[in-house]
Amino acid sequence: MCTYALGTPNSSTSWGLRSIQLVQINSAYVPDAKFAFVHRSHSGRYGMVNSEEGYQNLHRFLFGDLEVTADLVNIHLPGEPADEVVWQAETKLSLRGLPIVMHEQLAAHHCPIQLERPRGDDTADRPVPLVTTFLSSRAFRPEATDTMRYMLQLRIISIRERNGVFWFGDHIEQSADFDDVLVVDVQSVAGGEIPRAWAEWASNIRAPLRTYELAGEPLTDTDPDAGEWQATVNLPSPMGDFLGPEASVRMTVRSRRPATTPRTEGRSRGRSS
Repeated sequence: MCTYALGTPNSSTSWGLRSIQLVQINSAYVPDAKFAFVHRSHSGRYGMVNSEEGYQNLHRFLFGDLEVTADLVNIHLPGEPADEVVWQAETKLSLRGLPIVMHEQLAAHHCPIQLERPRGDDTADRPVPLVTTFLSSRAFRPEATDTMRYMLQLRIISIRERNGVFWFGDHIEQSADFDDVLVVDVQSVAGGEIPRAWAEWASNIRAPLRTYELAGEPLTDTDPDAGEWQATVNLPSPMGDFLGPEASVRMTVRSRRPATTPRTEGRSRGRSS
C-alpha cells in the first residue's frame, strides 16, 4: 500500500510540487497498488513517518476484512470542449471515531481528480475512481451500532483555461459547482454472506451527523450474483442536476477475509470503524 505525503516548502524548493521530499509522487507510484493521499511532510514530529493517518490506513489495509470503493459514474460535463473549461473533483474520506482525515485529494494540494470528457470508445458510464479504503468489522464502534460509518466529501470545481493558462475572469475563488458529503453505513454479515450498506447525502439529513440514525432497507444490490455488494446513489437534486439525470456515486463493498484484529478501547489507534 502506498501512502502519499505531499512535501513541505523546503522539499518543494528542491523537488517541486507533489513531491514526498525524496522524489516526485509520479516517480514513486507503484502501479496497481492501493494508495491513500495524506497531506503531511515527510518527516519530523508531525511527519508521515509518525502520522496517525499512515498508521490507520496501513492497519486497515493489513487487517481489515472489507474493501470499499467509490466511483463517480454517468456524469455528463456541461458545455463543449471548445469552452476550454477544466473540470476537477476533490474528495475527503473520514471514518467515524477517528480525529483524522484518512484520504484527501484537493486542488489546494495540487492533486485533484481530473474529470475528462469521453474519448474514443469511452462509454457514458465510464467510472471515475474517487477512493478505495478498507474497514474492519472488529474495530470499536458506538454501543448498539452494528454498522461501520464513513463519510465521503465530494466537491466538483471548474475553471476556464486559455492557451494553457488558467483564466480567472469568470472565476469565483473557493467556490464549488457541487459540494456535499455522502454518509455511508456498511454492515458486515456473519457467515461469509455479502455485506450491505446504506447511504444518504448530508444535504438530505435534517439532524446533526453525529446523531443521524439510518432507517429503512439497505440500498439495492445491482448484481446479487457477483459475489460483492454494489449500488449507486444519485447526486442530490437540484445541486447535482447539471451533471445529468443519472450522475451518481457507485459504491462497491467486497469481503476480503475474516477480521482477526480484536476490538480496542479508549485509544485513538484502531478505535474507529
